[in-house]
This record gives sequence, C-alpha cells and structure tokens, in this order.
Amino acid sequence: MLIIFLDLDGVITTMGKINPIRVEIVKKVIKESGASVVLSSTWRLNAASYALAERIIGNFYSFTPDFPNAPGNDDTERRGYCVQAWLKEHPEVQKYAIIDDSALFLPEQEPNLFRTSGSLGITDEIADKVIEHFK
Repeated sequence: MLIIFLDLDGVITTMGKINPIRVEIVKKVIKESGASVVLSSTWRLNAASYALAERIIGNFYSFTPDFPNAPGNDDTERRGYCVQAWLKEHPEVQKYAIIDDSALFLPEQEPNLFRTSGSLGITDEIADKVIEHFK
C-alpha cells in the first residue's frame, strides 16, 4: 500500500484561499502515484472542513489521529507523531510520502517529506518528485 499524508494549508491554499491550480496538482499526484490519501491537515479536526476537503480532493482513505498530549506546542509540531502513530497501526504500508509546508517531522520521516512553500503551495516540481518517490 502506498500512502500520501496530505496537509492542505500551504499545499492547496495560498494567501489563505484555496488555489484551484494547486488542487489539480495534488489530484495529479494521487492519480499518477496510485497512492491513497491520509489527511494530516488540521482540516481533519473539523467536520465541515473535512467535508470540504473531500469535495475538493476526493475521498480520503483515512486521517491521522490527534494527540493533544504529544510533544510540541500545536498540531503542526505534533504532526510527525500523528504520522508515526498512524503508520504503526498500518503495517501494510510499503511506502509513504508526506506533503506539507511544515518541516517539523521526526528525523526518520524526513526522506519521505516533500515540503511545500506556505505562500506558493505545491508546485509541479514537487509533484514530480513525489510521483518519482513512489516508482
């Protein structure tokens, strides 16, 4: 099983708004990689935001758990622990990629991190690297 842990703010949103070009780039990555998507964005914590994300991106395979007591000051800093916990519960994962504008992930996750610019979102160059990562 191939998995993409997907953040949304700073990936498909730019300047605080959903950027349709960035949405299409994410859809291209999903289609060409054949990976299932696990939502790691804070959008997973609010039912209305989660529903909007599914309307925009498509159905998610799952979402990462929330660990309010994990190290770090906020969800962004805890995201690496959330990914780690999800992977521990899913040993069938053969390969994964993290698409996020945060660099606050665990050291062992860094080879799988494809960091976007919060102001630009995902680019074609990053998308190509993620697709190549799964080959």
